[in-house]
Amino acid sequence: MSEQSRFRPFGSTDGEYGDLLELRDGVPTALKEPLLQWLFDMLAIPNEWTPGHYLNAPLAHTLLGLTRIDLGQKANGRVDGELLMNQLRRLDDTLLLRLTDALLYLSDAAAFDEVEPLLAGASSRWTVGVADDHLRLQERLPAGVLDQIEAAVAGSSSAGALLHKAFTSAYGLNPDAGQSYKMAVKAVETAAHKIVEPRNTGATLGTMLAVMRRSNQPWIIPLVERADHVGNNGELLIAMLQSIWDGQEDRHRDGAVGLEEARAAFHIACTVVAWFSESLVQRVEN
Repeated sequence: MSEQSRFRPFGSTDGEYGDLLELRDGVPTALKEPLLQWLFDMLAIPNEWTPGHYLNAPLAHTLLGLTRIDLGQKANGRVDGELLMNQLRRLDDTLLLRLTDALLYLSDAAAFDEVEPLLAGASSRWTVGVADDHLRLQERLPAGVLDQIEAAVAGSSSAGALLHKAFTSAYGLNPDAGQSYKMAVKAVETAAHKIVEPRNTGATLGTMLAVMRRSNQPWIIPLVERADHVGNNGELLIAMLQSIWDGQEDRHRDGAVGLEEARAAFHIACTVVAWFSESLVQRVEN
């Protein structure tokens, strides 16, 4: 959370402070002018001999190809700074965010330090993340949840890379629920394979579930159970694995995966990948 977000205005009530911290969709009032200024600074070039600026035509053409947003550049003349700012002000919230996302994609790492404080300070629902080695806008998550995700991603290089793809597909500006769900399942398969079915090069989550169910050596995770509980806590793990295995649109169902389903599967995958990566899933020797 940013310093601006933590600051509590003098005399504010709990309700007023809660409203200040609440994440805001679109481009909230506190973000509008700073974001417009950043966009202008990225798009404008200072005039060589006179005060003022003009639109960076090559960059504008690149952005037109990426976003279909026309910033007014013509083949036979310059767009001066005033016209550029007027053009930016005409864009609605969705187009402003789309343009910001595209400029982040084209920028180096320094853009993170320029844009993220603006978003965080305005309690924007969006944050700057990384997808496929490019800066992109992503939906902001609570800090504790993000810490858990980062720990799961860092805990296993191969499964972690798949989890990262699942995350960016689920929480990007243009989410792809089906891709996110698929990457979440693959991350679990990658993390579980060497423990559950190491000799099966064609193992899937389905074959691993079959192995875990028919084994006479139960699987457990190190959680304390009630004394009167029948069975073992490995049933929780199997139920979690089964739930995401059954929900795949390309294998077991008709119709597309919804975004809420994909996000739920992603968070299950983060937990399960962490358990396997830290060797917390164990087979009980009889």
